[in-house]
Amino acid sequence: MASKQISSPQLTLENIFSKKAFESKGFGPVRWMKDSAGYSTLEGKPKEIVRYEAISGKRTVLVSGALLTPKDQSKPLEVTDYAWSEDNSQLLIFTNAKRVWRYETRGDYWVLNLATGELQQLGKSLEPSSLMFAKFSPDGS
Repeated sequence: MASKQISSPQLTLENIFSKKAFESKGFGPVRWMKDSAGYSTLEGKPKEIVRYEAISGKRTVLVSGALLTPKDQSKPLEVTDYAWSEDNSQLLIFTNAKRVWRYETRGDYWVLNLATGELQQLGKSLEPSSLMFAKFSPDGS
């Protein structure tokens, strides 16, 4: 009986750094929910924001790819990071990230109102990937 060999990419600099053939599957970013009973994270293709219950492990989709798709686009936003408002009614989404020195800190920000499903881009008239460090104020605005 012949054994089946599994072919894997050659260990070359191009495969490691350019093609990212050996890159591991990421996890996160993870955000604990305000009720402390679970956490949210990004998963899937297209990316969705899902919630896991800490005790049971129950999975619930909180924000689907459809909600992350702007009206004038056919594909959902490529979410790099996100933050919940204090009352979990809105989501601040960081996308289109560009590197500044070592970290991806410049990009575009969107706000998703979970009650209405409205997705609004912040600084829409500004140059793409030019905003940095947006966050919700304590009152949720």
